[in-house]
Amino acid sequence: MPPYTLAQISKAGTATVGAAATALLGVLAGDSTVGRILTVVAVVGTAVATYLVPNAPTTDAPAPFEAEVEPH
Repeated sequence: MPPYTLAQISKAGTATVGAAATALLGVLAGDSTVGRILTVVAVVGTAVATYLVPNAPTTDAPAPFEAEVEPH
């Protein structure tokens, strides 16, 4: 399997960075109102950013309706 390109792993990278930020905020922010609000903001931001990043392009499968047609 060839190495992955940035376009292929961008959605996973976005989700991983967001999850790490959320986890760090949950541990380091403490039990305060500001800490809770920042954690919720990180969760929502992660969800939105992951949704907005397009899925990895496929290069193995042929495009739809581009199969070879044999002449009659």
